[in-house]
Amino acid sequence: MLFRRRRTGQIRVRLLQRDRRLIAQLPDVVDSAMDSDDPGYEVINRAAYPEDASESLAFASLVGDDVERRRRGDRIVAEAIGGGATEIDDDEARALLRVINEGRLVLAARAGAFDEGAGWEQRIRRDPALATVAWLGYVQSKLVDALMGR
Repeated sequence: MLFRRRRTGQIRVRLLQRDRRLIAQLPDVVDSAMDSDDPGYEVINRAAYPEDASESLAFASLVGDDVERRRRGDRIVAEAIGGGATEIDDDEARALLRVINEGRLVLAARAGAFDEGAGWEQRIRRDPALATVAWLGYVQSKLVDALMGR
């Protein structure tokens, strides 16, 4: 079991060291996608109004600082997990879910999973990036289970 709800309300984190290292790298993966030429950029910075560039720009100017502040806070949790944290609260668990999700999106975009559409899962055995995307999906599902008390 990767995560388990404790009677105290905290969530126990039980990850192998190599898995912790991978989670600790996710903030860097997301940061590296902030270049608009990166395939992951569009995926994690979707336009609020795809049909109206000026409205999307106005929306981004209103919420951009809040989004970046939240991302920085979320990254601290991923780094703490990588550093060996063994318990997190619900807010930290949700922060970790966001970091994992952004990392998955960037890795999937870079591996062409969105270009390919359905069937990208068939490449998991041959593509380490897609195998990582799938594994992170498993981690997310286990963390959601812990948040829900399952």
